[in-house]
Amino acid sequence: MDRHGPGEVIFETHVYRQILTEGVNMNKILALRVVNMVLFFSFVLQVITSLIIFFKIRLPNMEAIFEFHEYNGLFMIIVAAIHITLNWGWIKANFFKKR
Repeated sequence: MDRHGPGEVIFETHVYRQILTEGVNMNKILALRVVNMVLFFSFVLQVITSLIIFFKIRLPNMEAIFEFHEYNGLFMIIVAAIHITLNWGWIKANFFKKR
C-alpha cells in the first residue's frame, strides 16, 4: 500500500487490486488465509518431525513421532490440493497463458 498525495491510498498488492476490480468473494479470501495458515503450520511440523527422524534424535514415544509425521504428510496433501483449487484462477492466468 503506497500513499500518493494527501489521503490518497493506492493498493499495490494483487489481492486488493483483485477485490477492487473483479469483486472477488470475501469468503474465498478468508478461506485462502485459513488454508495458507494451516498449510504453513503443517509444513513446519513436517520439517520438525523430518529433522527428528533424519538426525535420529531420541525422544520418548518415537513411534508417535513417526505416526504423526505420516498422518501430517497425508493431511498436507489434502490441504495443498485445497490450496491449489482456491488458487486455480491465478495458476491458469500465469502458467497457462494463451499465446
